Amino acid sequence: MTITDLVAPEAILPALKVNSKKQALQELAARAAVLTGQNERSVFEVLLQREKLGTTAVGYGVAIPHGKLPKLEKLFGLFARLERPIDFEAMDGQPVDLVFLPESAGAHRPAVARSGRCQEIARLARCSGNLFGAGPAAGECGLRPRMPNSLIATRAGWIADPATVIEAVQSALREALKIPEGDRTLRLIEHPASHFAVPPGRGEKFTLVEVTMFSGRSMDAKRALYQALVRNLASLGVPPLDIKIALIETPPENWGLRGGMPASEIDLGFKIDV
Repeated sequence: MTITDLVAPEAILPALKVNSKKQALQELAARAAVLTGQNERSVFEVLLQREKLGTTAVGYGVAIPHGKLPKLEKLFGLFARLERPIDFEAMDGQPVDLVFLPESAGAHRPAVARSGRCQEIARLARCSGNLFGAGPAAGECGLRPRMPNSLIATRAGWIADPATVIEAVQSALREALKIPEGDRTLRLIEHPASHFAVPPGRGEKFTLVEVTMFSGRSMDAKRALYQALVRNLASLGVPPLDIKIALIETPPENWGLRGGMPASEIDLGFKIDV
């Protein structure tokens, strides 16, 4: 499937000039109104009200503003590349330069905008550079599962370069969970020996790695993570038997994001069932 399966050629804007999210929504509403025969103000209000529930930027520079228009007879899509990236309050903090606008009829929001489908739409949008005469940059099409929080705990005294330990764990997360380089929330805590008891027979480099993440990863992904963590930490001198790993899986409703919204009520734009 390509983006042209969802958007007609006349609904592609190759260089939209806007300076803000609101202006982008206004311009998209105006174009959508022309192509669908809908009232421009009504389209804009639908988009604006949806944004008030939480940003529709799904990361990687892609936004999917959407809504429902009772008078619309079928699903309508509009695709725009912005001349200059703008702040869209994205969860990953990246400015948006690609916008896909699906509008639906009836009482339901567009199926393509539902959680789990945003991942595919974002990938299609990011990989559609050929529509504008240029292909995507290397790696732009690789939208992956995200959002682990990692804690590395060990005894103080043996780590000469904390950054190398953090990078060893981050590299394992990237390898096994396929997260992007920019997705990193890791804490390294070095405890006095008196404050960090270790199992009998374990050494001074005993290291505990706790990874908190959305529930849903496959057993293969978990096994790959265990192996990558042990391999990377062992390369820094930590004996494999002195490495303990704990994965803490929590459902999306147990994560508060975007100013205090439950993740289960947000179109996250990525899958976790890797």
